[in-house]
Amino acid sequence: GAKAEPPEDAPTVFICHASEDKEYAKSLHDKLENAGLNAWIDQEDIRSGEDWNKRIKHAINEEIDYFVVLQSKAMQGK
Repeated sequence: GAKAEPPEDAPTVFICHASEDKEYAKSLHDKLENAGLNAWIDQEDIRSGEDWNKRIKHAINEEIDYFVVLQSKAMQGK
């Protein structure tokens, strides 16, 4: 079935992740949205050709309510 969109006034969660964690980040994105939250992730929310730095700064300043920072398995224990 079609995925239900979170309400527009639902909190937005920014998922910060390393490229090697993009599959886990995408899975978390989908779970958050299925739980009724707006989830923001680069691979879903930045269009091809868009300035990544500008887009992320705009999201942080204007759209984001909460941040989730994923730590790469490669960095654990360092």
